[in-house]
Amino acid sequence: MRPHCPRRTEHRQRPALPSRTRHGTDPAAQHAPPPPAPAGRHGDRPPLQAGYTCLYAVCDARTGRCRLARASHPPPVLITPDGTARLLDLPPGAPLGIGDIPYTATDITLEPGSTLVLFTDGLIETRGGDLDQRLTELTDLLTGTTHKLDQLCDTLISRLAPTPAEDDIAILAARICPPN
Repeated sequence: MRPHCPRRTEHRQRPALPSRTRHGTDPAAQHAPPPPAPAGRHGDRPPLQAGYTCLYAVCDARTGRCRLARASHPPPVLITPDGTARLLDLPPGAPLGIGDIPYTATDITLEPGSTLVLFTDGLIETRGGDLDQRLTELTDLLTGTTHKLDQLCDTLISRLAPTPAEDDIAILAARICPPN
């Protein structure tokens, strides 16, 4: 079954699960200001409060090339065209604001039909829950997934989100479509 590849970005806002997101799928985003300086290199800006996590990804939908770096954030999930889901092995990095610690970027190339799923820790962390078990549940849910992206996100929310949510939850799913 061929994965659904929309011509426009699919997205759904879920007011019950507040989050702030910024993505670069809009051509105007090419002219957006550069990302903030790494922790400890703030220029004329006040320093960040220590302890925040971050996953930064820049993907070229035309070539499938992505560069990812994380600051103590859960790793993204890659769903390959054959439906295999796995966590990407990225260096964890330190939380933002800890000091002048460099972050390691990892370059990957996604095959056409691959889906990259980024999420906040509110989706997988529960009081008293085992994080590794929750990450396994996440990858198990995503294995074999060929759904539309909004259905994929809805499934993750309905099956994994704690009730009531203890933290903000945001999910971003992006699929690399085959060239026409």
